[in-house]
Amino acid sequence: MSTSAGGTVSADGSFDYTPPSNGTGDEEFDITISDGITSITVTIVIRVTS
Repeated sequence: MSTSAGGTVSADGSFDYTPPSNGTGDEEFDITISDGITSITVTIVIRVTS
């Protein structure tokens, strides 16, 4: 489980995100998935509009 500004990722893979008040624009974060041998990192982009 990890956290960052505005977001929380749970052990079950779900996440919650709350954008800044009156914030707009793109927010992005990276997710790394690993099976212990190989891993892949992807960038998730959330477009925040008011």
